[in-house]
Amino acid sequence: MKKLLIIVLILQIIICLFLLFSVIVTQGKQNAGTTTVQDTVINRVRIDSIHILITKQESIINRINIKEKYEIEKAINSNDSDVVKLFKELVAE
Repeated sequence: MKKLLIIVLILQIIICLFLLFSVIVTQGKQNAGTTTVQDTVINRVRIDSIHILITKQESIINRINIKEKYEIEKAINSNDSDVVKLFKELVAE
């Protein structure tokens, strides 16, 4: 009779540990779901700010490219006296 009682007691302890473990796991999954929503909002703000910075950098690069193309066209289409004048301005800076 004592052996049977000990076996039943051990089985109950194992079942309690299993139930405790399953409750902890399910609560952890529920908490992970709520933090994901907050993380998503924070990540979205960060992504938007990075997108704005990239757009700003692209516009600066486009302005530089347009300015370079204009200066190249100006240099190609200018005559010798204009080139000398531009060179003197460049040296004066």
